[in-house]
Formats: sequence, structure tokens, C-alpha cells
Amino acid sequence: MRSERRVFSEWMLVATVLALTGWCAADSPAQTTTGKVSGRVTDARTEEALAGVSVAVVGTRLGAVTDANGEYTILGFPPGAIL
Repeated sequence: MRSERRVFSEWMLVATVLALTGWCAADSPAQTTTGKVSGRVTDARTEEALAGVSVAVVGTRLGAVTDANGEYTILGFPPGAIL
């Protein structure tokens, strides 16, 4: 039977490896690279600004509502995402 100290050491090693793996994966540039998208929503016929329009990023919880000038900005825009 293994001693308690050896079992504890093995668990500490496993915990350390898992923690480092998670830290490296969370710090990966490919996963943390985001951008900003902004624009203006207008009526197609009159070209007047449309206030209060919801703009959403497909497949995410990101979005914005246009201001009085029809303008919006979304931060944290994932690469390759679609509005």
C-alpha cells in the first residue's frame, strides 16, 4: 500500500499539471483575439437613421442597440463572426 505522503504528492502533481494546462489554454492568442465592429443603420428608402434597432452577432450573446443617430458599436467581436 502506498504511503499517504506519496498519494498526496501524486495528487499535487496532477493538480499542478491540470492548472498549468488550463492557464496556457486560456492565455492562447487564438482564443482571446477579438475585435470591434461599428456601423450605422438606416432606412433603405429614405436613408434616415434608425434609432433603437437591435444588432446581434449570430451564435453569441453579443449585440447592441442603435443610438439616436442609428450608430452602434460591439466590442469583443469574435474573428469570423457574422452580424
